[in-house]
Amino acid sequence: MKEYISSCETTFRLSKSNYPDDATKVLYASQFLTGETKRAWLRLKQTKGKDNITWDEYTEWLWDQLQNPVTRASTLARKYDEAAQRPNQTVIQFVNYLDDLEAELPPYLDEHRRQHLLAKLSPEIRHALNNYQHIPETRTGLINLAIQLEGNMSSWSKPAGEPREGHKSNRDDKGKGKVKSHGQSKSKENISGSHPKAGHAQKPTSTRKFPKLSDEEYERRKKEGLCFICGKPGHDSKMCRFNPDHASQNDSKSKNLKSQ
Repeated sequence: MKEYISSCETTFRLSKSNYPDDATKVLYASQFLTGETKRAWLRLKQTKGKDNITWDEYTEWLWDQLQNPVTRASTLARKYDEAAQRPNQTVIQFVNYLDDLEAELPPYLDEHRRQHLLAKLSPEIRHALNNYQHIPETRTGLINLAIQLEGNMSSWSKPAGEPREGHKSNRDDKGKGKVKSHGQSKSKENISGSHPKAGHAQKPTSTRKFPKLSDEEYERRKKEGLCFICGKPGHDSKMCRFNPDHASQNDSKSKNLKSQ
């Protein structure tokens, strides 16, 4: 709200001739209202009359609307219903956004939250999930699987002609024009999972990938004590629920408890 009012007032100062009176200022600013706030503004104009509201009255009315619990609940519910993972938004970022909305809404059961998340994920991830016979029955399990699928898809989304991770270019030497066939040398080791030296097992690597932090973001999270994975306070990356190693430990503990 403060940014919105400040931006409007900066516009008024930069072009005083275009906004000579309060009526013009309010008309300019009100065009950006949406949803329930927009409908409340239209009702107010019908009551007080067009161009009869000063800029100070308009901003005071906006603050009242912001603090109105009915308006706020309606806005949050609309945002939650319309929420969907955007193309450039990672699973972790989207889950954090849903968590913030759900924290201010009436509590949902974990199963309902799982169903809502499944319906709001990107079409690509939902399509990949449909290939699994047994989708995780818990929301945490669904989140971890979605992160894994997201990492798998990002590793195969490079432009055509560019070698993917773990694969060498087919052309060995541009001058000689020699072509190597797949399935030779190291690719055999990858399939068998064995090391050239007997008795040494090849260490598996995780397929799950997380957003790479810039130097500035890394230092900010380190200074503020934020998790390097999800960006929230109260825990480190080892204990983050988005960390696949931590999630697998919790799964094994729950299985042991059930068996006992």
